[in-house]
Parts: sequence; C-alpha cells; structure tokens
Amino acid sequence: EIHVVVDAMENKTLQGLIRALLNQAGDALLTFPAAQRLHHAERGGLLHHTLGMLRLARPFVDLYPFLDRDLLYAGVIAHDLAKISEMNADELGTVSDYTPEGLLVGHLVRGVVNVELAGRETGADSQTILLLQHMVLAHHGEPEYGSPRKPMFPEAEMLHQIDLIDARMNEMSAALKRV
Repeated sequence: EIHVVVDAMENKTLQGLIRALLNQAGDALLTFPAAQRLHHAERGGLLHHTLGMLRLARPFVDLYPFLDRDLLYAGVIAHDLAKISEMNADELGTVSDYTPEGLLVGHLVRGVVNVELAGRETGADSQTILLLQHMVLAHHGEPEYGSPRKPMFPEAEMLHQIDLIDARMNEMSAALKRV
C-alpha cells in the first residue's frame, strides 16, 4: 500500500527520495515497532502507524486542496523511518533498549540526515530536501514533545496533526482493550 502511494506520486523528485528512504529502511519496516512503550509498540508497529497516517491523510488532502498531496504523503512516510536506527528491536518487535545513536542523536535528527543523504543520492533539489527535512524535524509539533521547530507550513502542520491523531487513537485503543 505504501508503494502504491509512492508509485502514484506526480512529483518525481519526492518519489525518488522516498523510494531511497524506503530502500534504506529495508525489511526492518515490516517488523519494527514505532515505540518502546507508547503508541504502536508492537511487531510491525512502525508500518501500522505509517499506513494509518497515510489513510488518515487522504481525506485531508481532498478537504484542503491547497495542500501538496505528494509532499504530505512523503512526510508521512519519512517522518519516523529513522526510528529503525533509534531502537534495538528483535524480529518480534520487542525493544530491548535505545541504541547509542538513538540516545545521543534521536530519530528526528537522524531522519533529517537520512533525508539529506537520500536527496543527494537521488539528485533532489535543495528546496525539496529542506521542506521534507523540516517536516521530519517538526512532526512532534511542540518543544515539550521534543520538536526543535514548530511546523511552519501547511503540510508540516497537517503531518503533526495526523501523527498526533494516529498515535493517540492507538493508545486509546490499547487502553480500551485492557478494560
């Protein structure tokens, strides 16, 4: 389903950049959790979270036609991919600990670096790289949630909101299952 979205992108620069990031993530995306304890802390949780966000993004791009569909979808796909280098997780999706890179750098900064590297590899223009880097950097929305920058353009704001909705609904669902 993610590859179908990427294949449908009209912006070939974003399409190539996202393909490079997905190739870098490799098969780890199939089993990797999205977190150690909170939302989508399960086998395949990162994939589950990304797909949930893509599905949630679709009606928003229809409702707000000024949004750049490809940019929003690219941000959704890229926003948490660096979690793969942030945590030590086994094939069952159990996180034993954070990696040294996860503790010292974190997935936001690592994600910005990964976008830069993928952008250079694919020949992406500097503006496209910058926009996607900002989306990765700002997707937590607020400094108290670890975001060094607040979202500064519509697709970055929408990414933040979609991330928040999907994460919170997953947490609510898990809590309801325990009641």
